[in-house]
Amino acid sequence: MEQSIISTMERDAILAAVLRASLDCVIVIDEHGHILEFNDAAEDVFGWPRDQVIGRQMGDLIVPPRLREAHRAGMARYLHEGNSRLLGRRIEIFAQRADGTEFPVELAITETRVSGRRLFAASMRDLTERRAAEAALRNSEQRLAGFMENAPIGMYLKDGEGRFVMANPEMAHVFGRPVDDLIGRRSEEMLGPEEGAMIRANDDLVRSTRRALSIEEHLPGLDRYAWTLVVRFPIEIAPGEPVYIGGFDIDITSIKRAEAAVAEARAAVHQNEKLTALGLLLAGVAHELNNPLAILVGQSTLLSEDVEGTPLADRAAKIGRAAERCARIVKTFLSIARQKPPSRTVVDLQQTVTQVVELLGYALRTAEIEVVVNGARSPALVDGDPDQLHQVLVNLLVNAQQALATQPQPRRIEIGFDRRDGMVLVTIADNGPGIPPEVRARIFEPFFTTKAAGQGTGIGLSYSFGTIAAHGGKLELLPGSDGAVFRIALPAASGDRAVRAPDAAKAPAPHLGGHRVLVVDDEADVAGTIVGILGRLSADVHHVRSAEAAFEALKARAFDAVVCGLRLPGMDGATFLETLKAHHPAMADRIGFITGDTLGPMTLAFLASSGRPVLTKPFSREQLADVVGRLVAAGT
Repeated sequence: MEQSIISTMERDAILAAVLRASLDCVIVIDEHGHILEFNDAAEDVFGWPRDQVIGRQMGDLIVPPRLREAHRAGMARYLHEGNSRLLGRRIEIFAQRADGTEFPVELAITETRVSGRRLFAASMRDLTERRAAEAALRNSEQRLAGFMENAPIGMYLKDGEGRFVMANPEMAHVFGRPVDDLIGRRSEEMLGPEEGAMIRANDDLVRSTRRALSIEEHLPGLDRYAWTLVVRFPIEIAPGEPVYIGGFDIDITSIKRAEAAVAEARAAVHQNEKLTALGLLLAGVAHELNNPLAILVGQSTLLSEDVEGTPLADRAAKIGRAAERCARIVKTFLSIARQKPPSRTVVDLQQTVTQVVELLGYALRTAEIEVVVNGARSPALVDGDPDQLHQVLVNLLVNAQQALATQPQPRRIEIGFDRRDGMVLVTIADNGPGIPPEVRARIFEPFFTTKAAGQGTGIGLSYSFGTIAAHGGKLELLPGSDGAVFRIALPAASGDRAVRAPDAAKAPAPHLGGHRVLVVDDEADVAGTIVGILGRLSADVHHVRSAEAAFEALKARAFDAVVCGLRLPGMDGATFLETLKAHHPAMADRIGFITGDTLGPMTLAFLASSGRPVLTKPFSREQLADVVGRLVAAGT
């Protein structure tokens, strides 16, 4: 193939065209520094027209004054020595424009010989914009670094594979490890499987939808960032490339904990309101039961004495115990309604559990339920009201019995004891159907029940919850899927006091032989019971049904004690006492009151200010005898 040959004239024309079209400044000088060529780009950059620079010294035109001496010295050294470190290399120096301003340039120098002359071609590129861009980039990176370094939230960037490529120091708190350990790793490599799967799913959602996502994430076990508000957003680096994920992690743990505390406090207030309403309702019911219970308790006592030594004695004793039990329960309800703390003594919970199991023994046996009591190694002693704690255990066992009613065999209730951190723990577990998750949060609400009509009132667990709380303890339903497990936690007994023996022999009633007692009450059956009991104690008892009749009786004869109802026809107890002080001052210290109303504010205020003994219906023979005995003693 025949080669094309370019003539010298053609080559010169081509070089001249290239020189004019070059985007870089090209300046050709001779060995004396005179400018021989100055292309169009050089004119634009330096601001000198070509015809004004040809033949002039380059050092005087484009070298800044502060660098001219070094420039001349360098040229002289090169011309003398014949080599230079500048040739064939790119260097950055400062040049000067026609207006005297300095600017950075990138310089490359080559040497050639033309017709025996030594010529130097300098190619220069203006670096002003590049330097400005680099400075802007550095400033931007510094601002970003400062922003991320000091941001109070976690900030990160993940690549298309979910690996961290950038993370700020705050992210160390999210994963509990230095930030350097995050780079190049995925979240699921540093978290549990459930948490890792959650984060991966949320990242995939952002990639698939190409939309930002704001979501709360929970990482259990962390002090900070246990709850995080995560804002994710897609970042497309280049078309067709995997989508990166940018994100902000905002610690909302304190907010969530505060919300939980507020919700718990609100629930506690709501529960207390319900318990108060429950107490008032029960108190109203109890008040209506006071008179018949007072009669039942008193008459059962008299009946027991009448049939003592006969085959009916055992039956009478059972009636008496049941009546006293009812009386104690009624008083417990009244105590709750008054929001008074329970009476305290040392109670052995193992002994109480034994009594409850015996009490419910027949019902449990007929339901074919096995009860296993795993006794504690030492007595489970607590400070508490024995009757109230007895009732709580009855409620829990009855609930377990009812839960097991429809279960196939075997049916089992297991009761265990433990001590931990100064608390006595009693656990009651059954192998019944358990409590559904949607119900667990409401089981301690008053009147809430899942039982069929006629089988439950929704009172037992709420009463038990409030009672244990009033004792400084906690009743809770433990998590689990097999059956229901309730745990009572009560402070262990303090001090060295004796345990109350529920079946201990009662103190003998005082002998009131010969002492005259005036009973003032318009309830005939209640008054008859009082008269009957005092008569058995050999007292000389006189009963009247009104205040007028009482004052007539006091005029007619002397009495050693007066037992008076707070509500009399035409006169209340406060007026009766004031009248007694005015007309029979000697009897002011010998009067005691009897009432079934312990909730009314006026009643409570009067009883507190009068300082007189009070018998609250229903009362036992011992309580009646004790009050009357003290009244008689006050006059001797």
